[in-house]
This record gives sequence, structure tokens and C-alpha cells, in this order.
Amino acid sequence: PYLVKRFGNIDYLGIDLSKKLIEEAKKRYPETNFQVKDILKNPPKKKFDFVLSSGALSFKMQKHEKYVQQMLEAMMAISTKGVAVNFLTNYVDYRLKKNFHFSPERAFTIGRGLTRFITIRHDYPLYEFTMYLYHKTLER
Repeated sequence: PYLVKRFGNIDYLGIDLSKKLIEEAKKRYPETNFQVKDILKNPPKKKFDFVLSSGALSFKMQKHEKYVQQMLEAMMAISTKGVAVNFLTNYVDYRLKKNFHFSPERAFTIGRGLTRFITIRHDYPLYEFTMYLYHKTLER
């Protein structure tokens, strides 16, 4: 609803690994397309202007940085304009064992390996940051 209100007619696809989350999304927004999918194993066939990821890379896993890199590569591959992804920052005074707190500097290094058009926003009140990766400079 926020995107439609802000931008009008949009083509949105919501993807998650969690069947439970997708079922809940379908209940709340039945008019929207949601799919249970792993984009590393089965990427969408069509491309999207922007690919967004919020909170999906915040839970600790083995070889976390490698997984982040693979996900960023996959998201860039299915986008035509860019990717926005947020991470929990490692600049915190409290951590939960289940969470992965990423270094903004390390995220930048990984992102910079994919594109030279990159922005990191670490200036909002939450203990997180957002990284934007673009295929080219966006016109303002």
C-alpha cells in the first residue's frame, strides 16, 4: 500500500524463504503477488527496476559474508536500476546471539565489488544501515 500510494501503479513481487511469512502476506494483501522462493536457486525469470531486502540478512548463519555477497549478486542480476538492502550495524552497544551485525565498511567493500555506484546511509536512529547499489548513476 505504501508503494502504490507513493508511486501509483506498480508491479510488485514479494519473495521470501519462509512459507509462513508468505502466507501471512497473502492474507494481508491478497491483491499482491507473493512467492516462496530462494533467488539463489531459482531466480525470477523477469527483471525488476529495484530489488529491496529488509531484515532478511540479519540472522546469523554459517559463512554469512559469503551468503551476503551471493545474495547481493543475485539481487543485482534481477534488477535493472538497483538494489537497496539493510543490515544491522556493528556499531551497537547490545547484540543478540541470533543476529549478525555487519560492518558498514565490509558491506561497502562487498558492494563495491559489484558496482561503483554505491551509497550507504548510516544516519537514521535505528541500529542499522541501508546500502544502495545502482547499475549506473540515477538522474536527479
